[in-house]
Amino acid sequence: MGVDRINAQLVDATALCARLGYLPLALELVGRYLELDEDLTLVEVQAELDEMRTYAYALLKDESAATMTAKLGVAEAFELSLRRLDDASQTLATLLCLFAATPIAWEWVQACLADVPTPTLRQQRNKLLQNSLLQRVDQDIYQLHPLIQEFLRVRFAALDSTAPLQQSYCKAIAQAANQIGQTQTQDDILRLTPLIPHIEEAATTWQRFLTDKDVIKPANRVGMFYYSQGAFRQAEPWWEMALQSGRDRLGNDHPSVATSMDNLALLYQSQGRYGEAEPLCLTATAIVYKRLGENHPNTQTTADNFVGILQAVVAAGQTSILSDHPITQALLRQLQGQ
Repeated sequence: MGVDRINAQLVDATALCARLGYLPLALELVGRYLELDEDLTLVEVQAELDEMRTYAYALLKDESAATMTAKLGVAEAFELSLRRLDDASQTLATLLCLFAATPIAWEWVQACLADVPTPTLRQQRNKLLQNSLLQRVDQDIYQLHPLIQEFLRVRFAALDSTAPLQQSYCKAIAQAANQIGQTQTQDDILRLTPLIPHIEEAATTWQRFLTDKDVIKPANRVGMFYYSQGAFRQAEPWWEMALQSGRDRLGNDHPSVATSMDNLALLYQSQGRYGEAEPLCLTATAIVYKRLGENHPNTQTTADNFVGILQAVVAAGQTSILSDHPITQALLRQLQGQ
């Protein structure tokens, strides 16, 4: 906004800044709003902000009085900017708010909106940039301001019409999570680290929108990411979550649940927690033999992992902690050459 334009309305400009609480984000949003309409006066903007106040309060309904006062100017300015967007650009903004509050690679956005032509999606992105609702971080890397993300989630995330976007987000992020393997090079870790918060968001906030096929995958892959680096304490809650989400959605005797048990047992082995690993191995073994049969590759993997854990117990001289379960004792006798 030009200096001459401000000076010509200096009293109104001062009043507007005070109304916005001198908050940088609010001032940026309103400044961009004015910049895109050279004939708009500051008095008219004040009137439009008054119209937005009801919507702004709705965004802040759960805030304390002090926090509400601090955010109200931003909320009003946000509503003002949002009104300028067409439906397609609002849809893109809604999708972006589903990501974690960290930088977003544009390829992930495109994967979520694969049916939208690239030039069209770029135009919608430019509208968000023009209205200061989105920031460019680096080449093909973008981010929403945390407050903008928060307001967009309050405004749109609970709507039934948003569910297809949440499903698309979960599908695309679950697919991206496939990049995480059982071993990671240093380059892999650097490349994958920016993706991890968004996988975590799918595993937690949007878990109910994951398909049955993918319900375990995000938490499992995050656990794998940390486990492969030897960060066992960080891996544990994610593999516990994968197991619980699998049980909740798929049932206690699903083969994918057995795989989650197997992963957690291996993690416990790495920490020397053999007494906790054994019952998981027993249950996992029973599931895969029943559901997959003894000749299935997953059954063999589960059996091999169980033997590997028992070997570690024998090597540690801690066989006394094992249960009297017939399978455990039979394998133990084999390992001890009895």
